[in-house]
Amino acid sequence: MPTTIDDARRLAERLANAATLRSGRPWRGFVEEFGSGWAVWTAPPAGERPDIGGGAKTVLDKETGGLSRWPPWAIDVLAAEYEAARPVSGPPPPDYPSLLPLLERTAWIEAPDGRVWWHESSVGDMPPELDPALAEWLRAQPSPVFGARRHAELLVLSRALGDGADLARSSIRRQLDAPCDTCLQAYIHFGLLDERAIPPIGRTALITDVPTFPDGRAFEPKRWAQIAFELLSPVIPPVEAARGVIERYPLVVSDTRGPGRECWVRPFRLGITRAMTDHMPALIGFADLMRAVLYPIGTVDGDDGLIVVNGHGQIFVLDQAGAWFCGPDIDTALTTLSEGHAPLRVQADGSFSTRGDHGEHGPV
Repeated sequence: MPTTIDDARRLAERLANAATLRSGRPWRGFVEEFGSGWAVWTAPPAGERPDIGGGAKTVLDKETGGLSRWPPWAIDVLAAEYEAARPVSGPPPPDYPSLLPLLERTAWIEAPDGRVWWHESSVGDMPPELDPALAEWLRAQPSPVFGARRHAELLVLSRALGDGADLARSSIRRQLDAPCDTCLQAYIHFGLLDERAIPPIGRTALITDVPTFPDGRAFEPKRWAQIAFELLSPVIPPVEAARGVIERYPLVVSDTRGPGRECWVRPFRLGITRAMTDHMPALIGFADLMRAVLYPIGTVDGDDGLIVVNGHGQIFVLDQAGAWFCGPDIDTALTTLSEGHAPLRVQADGSFSTRGDHGEHGPV
């Protein structure tokens, strides 16, 4: 569908509003036209330095309305690269980037000779191709983190390996969020980190509890759910199906970390916190994708993934690699997360994929 400058400006406003919600500071959106599209990007408030890896551009195609993500290149470089890669005719394949902003991450590796590699997480339907050595290593892992093949940290490692980087002498530009266990294990295997970087494997019982007042009085489940709704209101509208989940499990904590039935088990928590309002842009994007309302009910491995429930009571995890269906109800989802069963990936058309991202290890 043909687009106009007004469409590009609305996209810039949406991205800037999302960045403003995440940071609490007034970000700005920019648009610049070139031959076949509109380059759209955001920047922090005037006078602030952009984040490392910031400045990536989104291109809105003039003819098809398709969206694609590009490095923070100058417009003339971006235009030349885009024209060379753009299909001659027909719409681009459906992809998550049309629903920006999501929970992307960017990873960087710097070599001693000054070369720098960077990569964003991959959210398209087709799993990304990896360097052969890395792909072989990943296939040999019996319990990888689900979606690890799409993580920015693994993709930038693949790029550096393909360019023959001396990883033992290279360094990672650190982010606030640590890489997942599989990405850390890959960094150790290929010499980028030493074994001290990997968190210890440990198993604990799944802890479910009803929060209490200091004097020992327990919250009634219905009152606890109402307090949770009020905590996120008015930023995140309440979803009735979430009420039943919160009443049944006001608080769940699992500290288990290690191999599971099909994929790596990671710590997770059910419980409402005010920080979940920071994820409103991702909730909107994924709600559009799945054509359903979504409500946050917990987190995976710190803040690496967001556990959400839709209006039908189905449970999903949203993370940098996309959306993952964990079960038709909260009890099934708790089993999936605590035992390491592989969730199903939500495709760009809203359907669930049963095809694995790396061969015989299932839908991860």
